[in-house]
Amino acid sequence: MMEQGILGESAMATLGVHSECGRLRAVLVCRPGLAHRRLTPGNCAALLFDDVIWVARAQQDHAVMVAQMRAAGIEVLELHEALTSVLDDPVARNWLLARKVDEDFVGIGMQAELRALAGRHAIRHVGRLSDRRHRQIRTAV
Repeated sequence: MMEQGILGESAMATLGVHSECGRLRAVLVCRPGLAHRRLTPGNCAALLFDDVIWVARAQQDHAVMVAQMRAAGIEVLELHEALTSVLDDPVARNWLLARKVDEDFVGIGMQAELRALAGRHAIRHVGRLSDRRHRQIRTAV
């Protein structure tokens, strides 16, 4: 059963991949960054990477790929920019927070901090909060 969301049922029904060989009209991408810098030989297989990557080169390759897709008339949506625009809208932000930033998903200790940061630049702080919280846990043990 499809939940009535922010986009509405009619919009939800038209979104999706309807052909493996049709024309690509829009794509969601995520620029390599902090998460990729955290890859190590010990964790890359668990994160579905064959090996660690050269992040600076991956960012260059990503920029070239995005430029080529835009030149071909494809709408390229960047994940972090899209999430930031969602967090700018109070209705969308509250909808997202109610479903993803709860004590079962992020823990009681981080819930208040993440909700407090749920403004325009919250996405930038999630990794830092997680790192700080892990350091606090390690120090307490």
